[in-house]
Amino acid sequence: MIDVPLCVLENMSTQAVAQAIWEQAFEWDLRVISSGSSYYQPSFESNMIRLNSYLELCNRKDAGEALYERLLLVNPLTRLFKESQFLELWISQSVFLSQLNNEQKKKIVEITLKNDELREEYSQTRNISYALMGRTMVSAGYPPFVEAMKELTTLKDFLEIIHKPFHIYYDDHNASYFLELERGIELIPQFSKKYINEP
Repeated sequence: MIDVPLCVLENMSTQAVAQAIWEQAFEWDLRVISSGSSYYQPSFESNMIRLNSYLELCNRKDAGEALYERLLLVNPLTRLFKESQFLELWISQSVFLSQLNNEQKKKIVEITLKNDELREEYSQTRNISYALMGRTMVSAGYPPFVEAMKELTTLKDFLEIIHKPFHIYYDDHNASYFLELERGIELIPQFSKKYINEP
């Protein structure tokens, strides 16, 4: 993988830096979405932290805005979902969500809910979409969801590391944990629908 030199990145616009990452996204999302790791977040971090372009983007104050604009445009079914799911995982990082206002955060949740409905019939993993919705509500400080996380600690675990589909790792030893986790994750779209309709 060819990375962009820092001296070049420093003179590029934020959208151009994001584009430098996006042009390699299919190769990276195969690593992140399809890696042997049980969790999406550590896989994302281990791949992205090595890239000059990603580190540069993290230092840009308008990076969240740039990714938000991409989320508004990307087809959720593109390339068998991998690119759009990669973008959802990308924008769900706190460094980018924290740069957005409440109206933009509500729009992110609204778009992600619609994307999830479009993907549902294809039986694709929905955990990344759920994580984006949950992380966005946390970033917005949405009280009902924040309170729910205090009661369901597995939900907090999920938002930190983002489990891959549970049936792969499900066995008698962790059955109760994953049952509680699934119960918490199923609440995310319910909270999301209430969140986007709040005044």
